[in-house]
Amino acid sequence: MKINVVCSLKDPVGQTVKSLGYAVEALDEEPISFRYEKGDAVIMICRHSSAAGVDSVTVHHPGNPTNSTYGGEPFTLGISFPSLASEILRRLKKLDIPLQKTFEATHHGPTSQRVPVIFVELGSSERIWRNEKYVKSVVDCVLATLDEKQEKQVAVGFGGGHYAPSFTKMVEELNIGHIISKHQLAESPPQVLKQAVEKSVERAHKVLLDNVNSTIKSKIEQALSELEVEIKRIS
Repeated sequence: MKINVVCSLKDPVGQTVKSLGYAVEALDEEPISFRYEKGDAVIMICRHSSAAGVDSVTVHHPGNPTNSTYGGEPFTLGISFPSLASEILRRLKKLDIPLQKTFEATHHGPTSQRVPVIFVELGSSERIWRNEKYVKSVVDCVLATLDEKQEKQVAVGFGGGHYAPSFTKMVEELNIGHIISKHQLAESPPQVLKQAVEKSVERAHKVLLDNVNSTIKSKIEQALSELEVEIKRIS
């Protein structure tokens, strides 16, 4: 399997990656709208931004669960690669750098690729984006992960916050694919809920519900009624 690690010359983390001399492909496109899809999977290493300004490194799949878009198409998810994304996060959590290591819920583009895309993002400030030690640690970790995926049950996460603390903890036992946060579920139509399960290179065994009310739970059960997947509350 050919997994391509890429960065963006329009992105400060991508610029740091290239200044360190890594032989990864540098795209002259914005991370949220790049069109690259060579190989069997793509990992984009780029910046993370947040209003809270927490120093962090995050892992997530792209997609727009609602009609709010930031790159990509509305109501469209990318293809997930649960075992690879989860192994990257497991290894990132072992790094001795003072950054929070966490999943993020599925968000932003691109959504058009015919291969799975994983985002690994560092943030949330210029100080982190330009920190060669942190960027080098993350890139080395990602490169070392490419052939080290673990066979675990595959799960999709519905509910919880954007930074998915429950699913971040559960990654030690499961491979996690798409995560649709609680605030997005009410506006996510049935076809998006099905995409979260079906648009994956690995079959999902279960759907985990984190702090989801009974109305949303019923909506999920109805949307996934034709799929052979266990639906289970975790909180």
